[in-house]
Amino acid sequence: MPIKCEIFPDLRVVLTIITGSIDDKACIDNARSLGKMPGFYSSFDQIIDLTGVTANLLTAEGLQEIAKITPFSPDSRRSFIISESNTVTKTGYFASLSEIKSENMFVTSDRDKAYKWLLDK
Repeated sequence: MPIKCEIFPDLRVVLTIITGSIDDKACIDNARSLGKMPGFYSSFDQIIDLTGVTANLLTAEGLQEIAKITPFSPDSRRSFIISESNTVTKTGYFASLSEIKSENMFVTSDRDKAYKWLLDK
């Protein structure tokens, strides 16, 4: 499962694109390495594009670990772009574990709406 993260410092946004099969190990490794990327700040917001995911193999235990080690602040806004209902359920579960405030989370299948919500603060 390739995970690509790109930091846009002027926008204070991290774009994360996940494709292929999504599993605990790759997501945990990504969460650990993201906080060490040059130019990253925990106060940045994030767009997570999951539309290229072909198999969602994340477990409850994996989501708990990812939520525990996320490098983002609880005040960071997170916009999830999804394409399947299974991802919606797991996205909501992750949000509840990581203490993302409900007003700081947006889930949609519409890429334009995801960007607009995040960038129109």
